[in-house]
Amino acid sequence: MTPETRPLYLSDLYRKTATATVTAQTTDRGLIVDTLLFYPTGGGQPGDHGMLNWDGVAVEIETTVKSADGPVLVPRAEVTLPPVGAQVLQILDWDLR
Repeated sequence: MTPETRPLYLSDLYRKTATATVTAQTTDRGLIVDTLLFYPTGGGQPGDHGMLNWDGVAVEIETTVKSADGPVLVPRAEVTLPPVGAQVLQILDWDLR
């Protein structure tokens, strides 16, 4: 079980960037963070897209989904993932929101 994720998408609707710490990686290459900017898929609403940056690496986030452990960021397949404990910058694709 991972710590609960704080959902920035509910309290700061117009925020476009936010920092977070990676708290877990899922078995299907998803990421769980402690503070989430991206809205997860649900109720007919598509999940947010964007980028994660850390240590000079950038990864595209295809979507965000809900799971039993909380919201999960879904990066594009076959990319390097940030390790648990890494500080990441979330950048929301505002045009798609």
